[in-house]
Order: sequence, then C-alpha cells, then structure tokens
Amino acid sequence: MEQNPSVSVSLIHAVLKYAADLGIDPAGICQAVDLPMETIRDAERRFSARKFHQLWTEVVERTADPDFGLHFAERLQDRPAGDLLGVVMLNCPTVGAAMEKLSRYHGLVTDLVQVHIRHQGELTGYAGVLRIDDPHIDRQISEAVICRLFMTLKGLSEGRIPASQVHFRHPRPGRVGEHRRIFNCPIRFEQARDELLIRREDLETSILLAHPRVLSRLEAVAGELLDELNRPGSLSEQVSQSIGKTLLQGGKPGLQAVAAELAIGPRQLQNRLKAEGTTYQVLLDRVRKELALRYLREPGTSLSEIAFLLGYSDQSAFNHAFKRWTGLTPTHPPPRLKL
Repeated sequence: MEQNPSVSVSLIHAVLKYAADLGIDPAGICQAVDLPMETIRDAERRFSARKFHQLWTEVVERTADPDFGLHFAERLQDRPAGDLLGVVMLNCPTVGAAMEKLSRYHGLVTDLVQVHIRHQGELTGYAGVLRIDDPHIDRQISEAVICRLFMTLKGLSEGRIPASQVHFRHPRPGRVGEHRRIFNCPIRFEQARDELLIRREDLETSILLAHPRVLSRLEAVAGELLDELNRPGSLSEQVSQSIGKTLLQGGKPGLQAVAAELAIGPRQLQNRLKAEGTTYQVLLDRVRKELALRYLREPGTSLSEIAFLLGYSDQSAFNHAFKRWTGLTPTHPPPRLKL
C-alpha cells in the first residue's frame, strides 16, 4: 500500500539550520553522514528515512542536549511559514480544519511520520506514528513530533489552545522540567502511542485572516504535488492508498467516495479492478488487515478502539473480519502473518 518513507529537503535544511544556530558546522555534519552538499540544494529532492535518521543522530550527538527533540521543535516555531503545507493551514477557517489538512498533506514534508486523528469523547488526539520500526529510533524524534504538533496548534490559534494531556511511548526520562515548561499539562509516559490531546471544542477556534479562495488554489497545488509523490503504478494501488488515507484520517471509505476521488465512475472503477484481478472489497480488507496488525503492535490499544479506527460499527464486526482474514482472533501482540 505504501512506498518507502522519505523526507523533503526542507526538513533536512531545518535540522542543519538548527545545528548552525548552535554553532555546529553543517558541512561537517553532511560529510560525516555522506550527504553531498549539492544534493540539498535541489528544492524537489527527497531523502530516505534512513539517511535523515543518520543526519538527525549526528546532530543530536554533537549537541549532547538531553531534550534535543523538544528544543528543535520549539525553535521551528520561529521559522516563517513559507512552506506550502504551512500556508495551506493558515488559510483554513478553523484550527480543526487546519489540522485535518496537516494529516492529509503531511507527506509533502515527510511520510516518515503520519499524523493520526482520533476523537474520544470531549478530547481529540493527534498521534505521530512512525512508519519504520527501528529499535535505534530514540525518544528525541517522538518528542520532536509531538512538540511540533503542539507548537503548530499554538501558532494557528495564537496561543489560545492549551494542551489537555501529552502521551509518550518511551519511559519517563530522568528530567522532565522542559516537558512541563513547554506543554504545561499532565504528561504520561509508557503509553500506547505518542499523542497530543486537546479539548474537542477548541477545534472550532477561528484562524485569523484565513482566505477561502486562496485555500482552494493552494490545496489544488498541494494535491498535485502529493499525487506525484505517491502516484502508484496501478489502479489497485491507487484505491488502496485512498482507502488507507481515509481510514488514517478517521473517515469511512466507500466505493463511491473512492471513485469520486480518483475521478472515475463507480462501475468503471469496479470493471477496471476486475481487469486487474481484484475487487474493491478485497482491497478494503487488505488495507484494514495491514492497519489492524499495525495497531495490534501498539500496547494498550483496545480492540474496540481498533474497530473504530478501521471503520467498523463495533468490536464484534472487527473480530469476525480478523478471523476471516487470518483464521485467528485478534490479540496483542499480533500473529506473524504475511500481509
């Protein structure tokens, strides 16, 4: 369903600029991780997640800052919002709408991290989910992701939205003074996911000077760029990506909605999938199965919550579907299965 994760050159520049601000020579960093300087001058260049992690680790080690991730994300708030995604968000009518655009177009910056949105009663959670399972990924990246989400909310609302809770998967570090200073809310460690929780009612906070006509034009450009990055080779892959994106954004994918997104009729979509030897239902099941196995690897995620995230009416429907896919019942940790 997904390609190998990558990051934009703008994120590479952000890390190098922060290093330079701390008195660390960017050229020396690039040389240490075998990243030719000429490659970061191409505005459309993408870099592998592994290469970005090498760069990130090199800078973290040179700073010896125990709260590097928090401080890096906090400093990003001072940068002008000149990137396309930032401008799209600033022209949304409400903070909630802007955060939905962040989830939808986050791949323009990096698809190494996906932003999942989930509503739970009076709270809304924004989780940063890493697409690579690497034991060497340290807490600094997780803390940078959540801090960046919080700083984005603060910037969009001009400081009017407080955090209600912050969750991290990693154990509590020795010092949490900077965590408390930045988030100013209850912070919990060893949780099921890295997540920022805010009051749902705060999503209606207006964004000052938002321009709907500008938003429409910017989204058209953002959509084209994202399509170019993610363009798969077959209709089956396009349908799978559309289904996955909708589920990750908290929606319920349907045949007609997917057909409309791909600009073809529902019957034509079915016929073309048949010609490729598959059906919409087969693809929907495959994506749901992939996401289910991913969610089951997250300790503390209940089966009823997974059922909701996958668009099922209740846990029983999810249990039956999982048994149909695998012959087993859903468990933590998940069974080792081919997707």
